[in-house]
Amino acid sequence: MSVAAIVTAAVVLIISYRFGRTHAAWKHLQDAKRAVAVHRRHAWMHTLKLAMGTAALLVTLGIAAYDAGH
Repeated sequence: MSVAAIVTAAVVLIISYRFGRTHAAWKHLQDAKRAVAVHRRHAWMHTLKLAMGTAALLVTLGIAAYDAGH
């Protein structure tokens, strides 16, 4: 089992967790009309973390593809 396979598995699990939390945060936002400002900020933070994780994954895969090509 290579290091790349372990890192890929870990990243997939982290991104999946973040996606689930993002979805839960947005669902909770729809249910909580009174505290919209607080919940919106919370949901956007989860969305930002998901976007950053996705960007990190894409950069990592891009670097690996470039390295494999050379």
